[in-house]
Amino acid sequence: MKAIMMKIIFVVTALALAYPYMTEARGESLRESLINKDVIKALYAVDETHSFVVGKPVVSAGNNYRVVKWYSSGEGSAKRAYLIEHSPEPLIYKNPVVPAFTRVAGISDGPIKLKDENFDRSAKGYTGIDAFQLAYAACSKKGGTLTFVIPKRYGKFKRLTSVDAIEAFDHILLKGKAGAWYIACEGESRFRILKNYSFLTGNFEVAEVRNGIGLNGVNYAKDEAKEKIRIASLDRKPLDEAAFLEVTAREIAFLKMGFVKPNGNEKYYGTYKSTAGPLGCDSVSIKRSANELDGRLISRVYDYSVCRGEVAMVGERDIDEGPAATKSVYASSGEVTMVLR
Repeated sequence: MKAIMMKIIFVVTALALAYPYMTEARGESLRESLINKDVIKALYAVDETHSFVVGKPVVSAGNNYRVVKWYSSGEGSAKRAYLIEHSPEPLIYKNPVVPAFTRVAGISDGPIKLKDENFDRSAKGYTGIDAFQLAYAACSKKGGTLTFVIPKRYGKFKRLTSVDAIEAFDHILLKGKAGAWYIACEGESRFRILKNYSFLTGNFEVAEVRNGIGLNGVNYAKDEAKEKIRIASLDRKPLDEAAFLEVTAREIAFLKMGFVKPNGNEKYYGTYKSTAGPLGCDSVSIKRSANELDGRLISRVYDYSVCRGEVAMVGERDIDEGPAATKSVYASSGEVTMVLR
């Protein structure tokens, strides 16, 4: 009996000592198992529990994951990539342009030229999701925290909004080359990547990297659920004009383009004018729809300077748009038509 017990103790001890090596030999992570397969062209770590895979689906025992979404490179084309959900995984990826996580030292200031996303990893150059992966790796290397901001629509309003990594990745993948987005890292390694609209960057699709700054001066919604409630209330009740003008001035400065925006029964016409000064302040004007005064149509114009998200009114003026109602008479086929303009 004593001999049997000694054998049991010996076997248990041997297994305990060998277990780490057995695990290492048999147990690579899901991401490791995928990137080692030839049919997988690329794998992106989106967050701890989601990966984006370019290539053919891999089915094997132990690869426990769920396909969340399929992607193709164009309408009617074959599915060539997919987003998967899995248990938490280490930050490992397979990418032809982003250095491996162990070799990522940081992220350099300047523009990253973006190319079209077609899931062909044979060509060099960054796509929007490559910039995402670089930011994720560079921020995580220093223990930083990432924030993602994209434009979101709330009814007839559009608002910059903080979203999670999955929604940000999907937005950058589908709209990132033509759209706008922010990725910011806070912590020891502090930087910001801004992808702006191409008509504001000389028709080049670039993501601009700046170290040492985060989202300071960027006006965005931090809580989407609360923002929905807030904007719904604005939709029912017009904003106080001063508050409305300030919000609109920030939007024009961010987009660097003019637009028409209603507030109650009034229409406001925003105009982007220029960027100047050492702080790169934006100059914008907002014109309120004309109202009749003493038989004339008078528009009120508000001029603003927007510096790092801070809005200051620099002046206001009236513009005479002409007579309030000019009556003209035209003869046509024996009938008289009155036209009001």
